[in-house]
Amino acid sequence: MRKIVVATKNTGKLKEIQYIMRDWPLELISLEDVGLADLDIAETGTSFEANALQKARAVKQHTDHAVISDDSGLSVDALNGEPGIYSARFGGDIPFSEKRQQLIDLLNWEKDRKAHFTCAIALIDEQGNEITAEGRIDGVIAKEERGDHGFGYDAIFQVPDGRTFGEIEFEEKHNMSHRYHALEALREKLQDDENIRIFG
Repeated sequence: MRKIVVATKNTGKLKEIQYIMRDWPLELISLEDVGLADLDIAETGTSFEANALQKARAVKQHTDHAVISDDSGLSVDALNGEPGIYSARFGGDIPFSEKRQQLIDLLNWEKDRKAHFTCAIALIDEQGNEITAEGRIDGVIAKEERGDHGFGYDAIFQVPDGRTFGEIEFEEKHNMSHRYHALEALREKLQDDENIRIFG
């Protein structure tokens, strides 16, 4: 079975991508599996797609395997779309528990709490062919943290049924998340792509 390197150091994200792609005809392996755990991967793009491609290209320089990467973030309407592509760096070098609280505090008196998660996926095959796709899920910022599932901003992102991602079990979340929608969009594109042969 063909191997594909997942270009992330985030173990939660790796686990999520592996679960969503569990029925793809690929073996997903980590940066550590190919000796790249210490690779410095920059994220200097101005969009989620640019960052996803930048990370995939950086890893592809060091491996003959295909590479898949994502860039994702939380955009809050009342904050003009911030933190957006800077979600991981929001608030500086502090734990995500503090980043989540900062967002709650910023929206303390705000009635418009609408937000959305965006995920861009980039795949580069063994020959260097590139393809990207994007997914999104809409919700609101909760007034307090709820739930202990997930990672990042999950505990304050509330979906339309009133639960936060932090309250939704692993399997259910990964059949509805922005990353799921991005990977499904990628799957659809790959069905018709004549250069990147994944599904036949």
